[in-house]
Amino acid sequence: MRIHNQKNRYPDENIMNEIKTLAEELGRAPKRREYIRSGMAIKKFGSWNNFVKAAKLTPRDPGKSVTNSKKRKRHTLESLMELALQMEIDNGRFPSYREYPYFESVMQRFQTWNKFVATCEKRKCKKD
Repeated sequence: MRIHNQKNRYPDENIMNEIKTLAEELGRAPKRREYIRSGMAIKKFGSWNNFVKAAKLTPRDPGKSVTNSKKRKRHTLESLMELALQMEIDNGRFPSYREYPYFESVMQRFQTWNKFVATCEKRKCKKD
């Protein structure tokens, strides 16, 4: 009986090529959540930054924004919920976290997508 080891299922060369291609598309080193095989990369290299460095890319500094923070919009809890509820009206269903344009802002304020959805539902009930 042969036991498959995840480290050997997908060659290092393949994931290195994938992250380099993604970095070219983004114009910077990808964030962990932007790479579909990030879990595999972390298991193989010990950490996301180790993986990025092994691919000869420069990881961003912890806490450093990849955008110009002066140009970044600041969203209130109210504006985040208003947008989600408007998207629900427009699409006939509540948006998924992948469809929502300010997912990171939601995560910073609510910690989970489900908490955000529940809060929006409560707010919607109060309006009705």
